[in-house]
Amino acid sequence: MNIFEDWKKNEEKTVKIFHHDDNDGRLAGWISGNRFKNKKYYEMKYNKDFPFNDIEKNDKVVIVDFDLQKEGDWEKLLKITPNVVWIDHHASAIKKAAGNPQEKLEGSRKDGTAACKLAWEYFNKNEKAPKVVELVNIFDIWNEGSSDWQSALLFNYGSGAFNTSPDSSFWQECIDAYKKVMEIIGKGETVKHYEENKTDKTIRDYGYETKFNDKKCFVINAPTKGSMAFGKNLDKYDMCANWTYDGKIYNIGLYSNKDNINVSDMCKKYGGGGHKGAGGFQSENNPFVKG
Repeated sequence: MNIFEDWKKNEEKTVKIFHHDDNDGRLAGWISGNRFKNKKYYEMKYNKDFPFNDIEKNDKVVIVDFDLQKEGDWEKLLKITPNVVWIDHHASAIKKAAGNPQEKLEGSRKDGTAACKLAWEYFNKNEKAPKVVELVNIFDIWNEGSSDWQSALLFNYGSGAFNTSPDSSFWQECIDAYKKVMEIIGKGETVKHYEENKTDKTIRDYGYETKFNDKKCFVINAPTKGSMAFGKNLDKYDMCANWTYDGKIYNIGLYSNKDNINVSDMCKKYGGGGHKGAGGFQSENNPFVKG
């Protein structure tokens, strides 16, 4: 028996679900919350502190597509409550967990499968994942070789026109009716053209070349939605990066499609992490000086 089956014996207590702020995290959050009568969702960003003040003694907590960032945070959480399920697929988080308390937590951790699919498999034993889960999984792990890649890409574009928070009706509608999924894919065609034009302008206006860790790097000073923001530069350069500044700290995204480059390892040096081809970290100084 996994822990959520035990939790369902006392459904009056609210399950607190912490999820990352992208489609994978939101869908994983919805899948988790769908199993419980009372739940509360918290959308997490890697540049924000974990809201420990919202956790009470022996609370039921689910964390999906997210890793507590600061040293000692997992220990602090587990002193408040041992009732934690952790589902994640980020290679750096899984590696960091080795030998630490979070390694033994109930849940599922596996690099190469998105959190939404891991959550579905954990909370819905022996049930085939719906099409929308497969599409979000394909996009989030950037499986361009999949026969459904174009549908996954267009669904990601199209979903930007909807409220995809786990407490909305969006994910239930997508699971209930494939017609809804196809509607979103159709909208994605239009959004894709808009985003591609926007990407070209951003590259022209805010892009520049520099070096990072002795690698040739193309940088844009703008928020992005992943590696698509760099266009053909992802093939042209060793890596690409974006940065934004929130008045206190620089938020960095790092991307590469080169076999001999692991951006997750680079990000770990700066206190961040991610996957081999995509990662991020925060810095008090901008590491990307033009030139």
